[in-house]
Amino acid sequence: MARGRQREVQEGLRGGGGRRRLVLLVGALLLGLLLVSLSGEGSLIRLYRLSRQRSVLLEEIERLQAENARLRREVGALRLDETRIEEIARVRLGLVRSREVVYRFTPPATSPDGPADGPASR
Repeated sequence: MARGRQREVQEGLRGGGGRRRLVLLVGALLLGLLLVSLSGEGSLIRLYRLSRQRSVLLEEIERLQAENARLRREVGALRLDETRIEEIARVRLGLVRSREVVYRFTPPATSPDGPADGPASR
């Protein structure tokens, strides 16, 4: 019986060594696949970054499309509403009609001590 047990132990050691090599080989292959998937052209990290960049670009596209729609509405309104055009010309460009007089009032100059006309100056 001792010889049978000794033979099993020896076969186990030999077989265990083969299994051990197989496990190490499979582990090395898995580690290699992991390294390849995390680096290089088609890596998981690069795919994640591209996915985030795509999301940002899609949001930017939506924002620009909304702005374009607003500008199209404004252009349509300007084509139909002459008073709006006149308002823009007056406010943005400072234009006036002929025979109009423009009065511009500037605020009074203040000194560091306060207004020059105030009660403190009297």
